[in-house]
Formats: sequence, C-alpha cells, structure tokens
Amino acid sequence: MVKKSRFKEFVTTEQTIVKDINYFKLSYTPEEIIERKETFELYRELSIFTKYRKPNNIILKGFPGSGKTVTINFIRKELGELFKDIDVIFDNCSNKSTSDILKILINEDIKGNSYRLKQKFLESIKKDTLIILDEIDRSNKIEDLLYFLSRPKEIDKDFDKNISLVLISNNLRWEENLRDSIRSSLQLKQIIFSPYSKNELRKIIKDRIKKGLKDTNAISEESIDLISETVSREKKGDCRVAIETIFYAAQIAESKNKNEISKEYIHEALKNAINQSDKLLINKLKDNQLLTLYVVSYFEYESLDEIHRSFIATIKKDSLKIDTITKVMIFHIINYLDDLCLIHKTIETKIEEGIPRRRTKIQMSVNSELIIDELAIRGLRLSKE
Repeated sequence: MVKKSRFKEFVTTEQTIVKDINYFKLSYTPEEIIERKETFELYRELSIFTKYRKPNNIILKGFPGSGKTVTINFIRKELGELFKDIDVIFDNCSNKSTSDILKILINEDIKGNSYRLKQKFLESIKKDTLIILDEIDRSNKIEDLLYFLSRPKEIDKDFDKNISLVLISNNLRWEENLRDSIRSSLQLKQIIFSPYSKNELRKIIKDRIKKGLKDTNAISEESIDLISETVSREKKGDCRVAIETIFYAAQIAESKNKNEISKEYIHEALKNAINQSDKLLINKLKDNQLLTLYVVSYFEYESLDEIHRSFIATIKKDSLKIDTITKVMIFHIINYLDDLCLIHKTIETKIEEGIPRRRTKIQMSVNSELIIDELAIRGLRLSKE
C-alpha cells in the first residue's frame, strides 16, 4: 500500500469544522445587517434621491470594518430589486484618476481628453443614476471628477437625468482637504459609522458561526467573548478581523485533526488576523503616509514640528521620490494613522516654567517590520543611520 504523501494529507483532509467558507469571506453580504442610528440616517438621505429624484450627495465615513461596505452592498442589492428606473454604479477609487474612473463608469476603454470622456459618460446615462465611489480617500486627484458629477449640465446643458453620489472613506477628515469650491458644489451630507460594540461583534460572530461551521458548539462562548473584546479594544471594532479570526482558528484546529476550536487556537488566530489587517492597511497607505508612519515608529517625538522636520530630513538623506508636505498635512496624517489603529496618539499637557505646554505622545500599534517591508516593496529603501 502506497503511503499518502504529506502534501496529499494536507490538501485532501476533510473539513471537520468549516461547513461553508463563503460565510467567512469579506465579500459576503448577509441577508440582514446590523442596523444602527447611522444606518437609518443613510437610508433617509438615500430616500431623498429615490423618492424625489433630487441629487443628494453623501460622504459615508468610518473606521475600517465598521460596516460601511457591507451596508452599501446590501443597499445596492435592495435598490436593484426595488427600482428598475435607477442605475447603480459602483467603483473602487484606489489609486485611480478622473480619467481612470470615467472609463470604468462608461464601461469602455476609450481615448480622449477629460472633456470628451465627460461627454461620453453623460451620453451613456440613460436613467437616473446613483454613483458609489469606495475608498475615495485613496484616489488620485479627482476633484475635477467630483465637480463634474455634481454639475453635469456645465458639460451638457440638455442633460436631463439626475446623478447622486455616495463617497466612502476610512479617513474621517478626507473632505477637509477639498477645495472650498468643490465642497460647496458637492454639498455633502456627512454620515459617520461608529465602531461595532462588543455585543454587536458577538452577534456578527455568532451569525457567521451558525451559518459557516458544521457544529456551533465547536467554539465556546468564552472564546467568542475573547474575540469580541480583543477586537473591540485593539482594532476599534473591526468586524473583518473578528470574522477572519474565526476562520483562522478553524483552520488551525482542522490542521491538527481537532473537532473543536480551543482558546489556544483563538489566541494564535487573533494574532494572525490582526497582523494581516495591519499589513493590508499599511499596503494601502500613500507614500507620504507610509513615510510618516516609519518616522514615528523609529524615533520618539513630542511635537508635530519634530515629526515634520524628521520627515523632510529622511527624504533628503535617502533621496526619496516623495513630495514634501506641510506640518498641517503631518497633523492630518497622524490623525488618520490613529484612526486606522496603526498608532495610538495621546496629548499630554505639562507645566514648564509656569506655562502649560501640550506634547504629542505616540505609541506604535503595529510591527515596525511590516513598515520596512512595505517601504522596500515600493523601492523606498532607507539607510540604517
């Protein structure tokens, strides 16, 4: 009898815990979602467009894993069933310019200048249209696009359809960097999704366990509490980390031919899920955000001035092809990194010579090796001095 190879052992072993992997995929949209005050605010703002066909532009913001994408996917599905006279267009704007996004909206790779692309887009619109632009904070100079979408009649005075926008951002302060004229034209209604609470995370976890595992008793209530409490505390309620943890823990148990997920496996899975989440967030940072994270990870600073000076010095010392930025931009980047849980920022007030002075204290929340690896991948190699 031929002995089964170790490879065959791994790839043919029966799934003893996982019943359906689809319920642990981040692309999965549940039939029912957790609805909160901000969810109802979003419904109400969207109803202005669906009921009255009045353009009503929305900026949907929130920490990673706070339910923005799953809610939007749920809404897209519902709108498709309820309104046959409304088109819904979705695009992820990461690293895309105005032209890139217009070609996707047109669904055609055509050549032409920006004005021609805008004309072509308006020609393609046959119904009132809701345009959803995800990761708007990672786009590449698309103020021109946003202005155009909010004022299409400036391109075609005979255009008679209605366009409404939903912009989605992890950056809670993204629109602050828009020009006043763009903000005025968009008239964005702001909706902020708060982080999931421990109880909400428990509900999400238990729902995925019920649907995705063969036996709901394979994981204890204590382990579910451990996941929800850890993710709530360390990752601002990022439900993606919680869901990934369940799947990783099940994988570990199955690889050891176990039918139950022990607390030991949960701890290991939490570490893996958080590390993968941090790696993905770091991968999505712009170059100036990544370099700022590097600067604060290797040195101790007490003011934004010091961070800014070190940022500029690092660019010059290593001849990096990164545009210099202002101290104000450093302030926004630090806040953004704090929102992503990549750092933890606190402000301390000390009395020096009778005068209160505020100092910025920053603690790292990620492994610095992930930052170095990402810099190297982008070819932004730094000297060791």
